[in-house]
Amino acid sequence: MKQIECADVSQSYGRKNALFHVDCVIEAGKVCALCGGNGAGKTTLMKLFAGLLLPERGSVRIDGQPLRCADRARIAYLPDESSFSDHMQVGKIRLLYETFYADFDPVSCGRLLDRYAFRDNMRLGSMSQGTRTLLELIFVISRRAELFLFDEPFAALDPQLREEAMKLIMAAQGDAALLISTHFPGEIETYLDRLMIMQDGRLAVDAEADDLRLQHGCDMQELVRSYIKAERR
Repeated sequence: MKQIECADVSQSYGRKNALFHVDCVIEAGKVCALCGGNGAGKTTLMKLFAGLLLPERGSVRIDGQPLRCADRARIAYLPDESSFSDHMQVGKIRLLYETFYADFDPVSCGRLLDRYAFRDNMRLGSMSQGTRTLLELIFVISRRAELFLFDEPFAALDPQLREEAMKLIMAAQGDAALLISTHFPGEIETYLDRLMIMQDGRLAVDAEADDLRLQHGCDMQELVRSYIKAERR
């Protein structure tokens, strides 16, 4: 995969408009942060890229071709809410990944699970939210996907663990495209190639990180904060 794009995409939930005429491109090998306030449309855009939603208007394309169900096998997605129930055990999740994802690397996954002392008989319900997020992130990055989507992966993590999680993500990236929805762009700024900021379902900013620093003379965290403040007025 060279790139995935949204072309003039609009989306709504009943009478609530979630996205308005969004155009954006995520390129292979690049790290892009997706920022904005709550309800700005970030999760909807993530789900469209993941193939979990069909756009009401416009299209989602991989290398110029419409995204198909089969393409979802090339995409690894960590949603903002857990995909598994509290009673699920680590070993059961590992088996599910081995069964359903041909690109899953059980050896790499096993090493990471051992590093963070996860055992097969541990249940998700016994973990803190941060520990649970780290576990699910480990399973996602143990795939050899062409596109990784992370929806608020750092929200439940303390600052030290956020940095650790980002290092794990970068170690797994390879040539894949990376899109990370986050309220903490400053903490991953050194890795960023591109920044997108959503406002009321529209893409208010979509530019190279270096260009934004030169243009605005501030870091990414301050830039995002200024847009969120403006949105609340």
